[in-house]
Amino acid sequence: MTLLRDLSLLWSMLHVIALFLILFESRFSWRTTLTVAFAVGGTLLIANILLMYQLGNGILMRMAFFTCTIPTLILFFILSKYRDGRFFFLFCMSDTLSFWVMQITNLMDRMAGDTYIVLLVSRLILFPLVELLFWRYLRRPFLELQRRLDRGWWLFAVVGAVYYLLIMFTAIPVDAPMPDASGVGTAFLVMLLMPLTYMTCLLSLWRQMKMYENTRQMELQRRDYHTLCQKMELGRIYRHDMRHHLSTLDGLLQQQDLDEAQHYIRSLNGGLEDLAYPVQCANSALNAVITAYLVQASNAGCTLRVQVQTPDQLPFEETDLCVILGNTLENAIHACQDLPEDMREIQLSLELTENRRLVLFVKNPCPTPVHFGPDGLPAVPQREGHGLGLQSVRTVSEKYGGLFQCQWEDGFFILQTVLMPPQASTVKQRQVNRVTTAVVALLASLLLINCVPAVADALESIPVLGPIIRVLDLRTYTFHWNNTDYSVTQPQITGAEEPNDASDDFFAEMEEKFLWYAGQRYKGYVGIDADYTVLRDDETLLILRFDSTINVGGSVDYTRHVVLDKTSGEILELSDLFPPGEDYVTPLSAEVLSQMEQAVAAGEGSYYIPGDFWAESDWFRSIAPDQDFYLDEQDRLVLVFEEYSVAPGSMGTPEFTMPAGMGILPTG
Repeated sequence: MTLLRDLSLLWSMLHVIALFLILFESRFSWRTTLTVAFAVGGTLLIANILLMYQLGNGILMRMAFFTCTIPTLILFFILSKYRDGRFFFLFCMSDTLSFWVMQITNLMDRMAGDTYIVLLVSRLILFPLVELLFWRYLRRPFLELQRRLDRGWWLFAVVGAVYYLLIMFTAIPVDAPMPDASGVGTAFLVMLLMPLTYMTCLLSLWRQMKMYENTRQMELQRRDYHTLCQKMELGRIYRHDMRHHLSTLDGLLQQQDLDEAQHYIRSLNGGLEDLAYPVQCANSALNAVITAYLVQASNAGCTLRVQVQTPDQLPFEETDLCVILGNTLENAIHACQDLPEDMREIQLSLELTENRRLVLFVKNPCPTPVHFGPDGLPAVPQREGHGLGLQSVRTVSEKYGGLFQCQWEDGFFILQTVLMPPQASTVKQRQVNRVTTAVVALLASLLLINCVPAVADALESIPVLGPIIRVLDLRTYTFHWNNTDYSVTQPQITGAEEPNDASDDFFAEMEEKFLWYAGQRYKGYVGIDADYTVLRDDETLLILRFDSTINVGGSVDYTRHVVLDKTSGEILELSDLFPPGEDYVTPLSAEVLSQMEQAVAAGEGSYYIPGDFWAESDWFRSIAPDQDFYLDEQDRLVLVFEEYSVAPGSMGTPEFTMPAGMGILPTG
């Protein structure tokens, strides 16, 4: 049985290193890091095995600080990119968590009767599970935290070290006698507080990083505002002294001293050039930032060519706009100032499109090719504060659900971003608005009926009619950006709210898919074309079809139908077409399968059905209870399937018309 114990210990020691490596950032390549780590780790493992058989498991656990902790600390300190509080905090956290897992499994085995089977099995499961959670949920934010925050780590490293020593000395070894109630209680308390402690530390570090970023943004805005105020003050002084300048020029002209007059005019022009505002931007915040960086570019010997088309009011926070402009222009100026003078030209384009998308384009010369990491940012050597600018720009772009892309092309570095306007209302807000409107209307009706008898008499003579429902094409969004095309036409329905909610849901889903591909997850041409069609609009029904095509190399089609009962103002579900409790799925599924078989037999298409060459796991078996559908002009039920759901992509979005009589109209 001791073999199971020893195997569990060796397994644990391997995963102590694995947990650390998940959040570790090395100064060397990953191949070198892993080779060295596991070579040294293997040596330590063999040495600890020998010590375990010489001294026993219990003594080895007490000596683990000297036989495992100190050697691995020295090893990873040599390999680490960061040699400050960041490294020590990570080391303490990963080691503490490993001891925590080991202690949990020790207690589980104790409760199972010290068989060591539970010990081994639980560690075989728990360590990989913890590592999976680390990799999926903690790795990316923690690496970002290390890269963007270089202060405040030592305090939390000390907390981690104290907690590491605490859990080591309160641990209950596998073979040691069970301590008394107070000892067990202390061990449980330490284990309970450990995850809470580290969660608090990580949240505090994250908040500190955000505070640092906000402080930096405020400093940027303060600096730009100060520059603008200086120029305004200079302008006031020049206006005050203008009469003196004019008097001097008048005297020089009377004396016919033309050379001195020209010299005096040139000196005035030099001062006025410092006051000029080459960018006529209606938005004061953007104007201040651009003006400030025009001055900075001029001082660095760079030419900044600006084209801005924005109104005074923008659907974005001014602080976010200042962050994007400030960081991109600052990076561009820094990249240009060491180049030959004839190459120091920066292009800036900023435009608010008709559909209220804000498109930013910045291009600056960069003779050296730039390589990009998996996050889409330049893969450059990390230095203090380096790389924060582009990370901030990407963060702001993601905040507005926008697009962000950096690229190097023909000796130029190009940054492009598109900010999507925030949605004016959420689903919850729409629900609140509907409730509010209904309440107000009800109160107004009751007031009129009870207070004005004539109104009540008139209402009695009015026949009951359904609401007046109209489809208005109010929202059309289009733009072309680099290798991205965006064209969305969304209807606005008056007289009923539910179709608008369904429309918003569909187009929001399509935009989310489009943004997923248009981001750094896919490199190449990306386009979306989303529109709607009114299939039927009569006294009882309004039927809309939403279509979307997303192009990513090939194209994928999406479709959805909305069937609105005008008399009730509610959207019909498939179950609404049948009596309550009736099994409509089975007969409809059978009919669809029959039509598929007939089409395949006639050579009119291919479907995922038995007898064709598709795998059994792909066979069509049943429609969904909420299957997409519409009703044609003859009131026949038409079932619609998504592309690739029941047939290959060549079949598009298959439709199957049910025989007359299958399905009823509740409005009929």
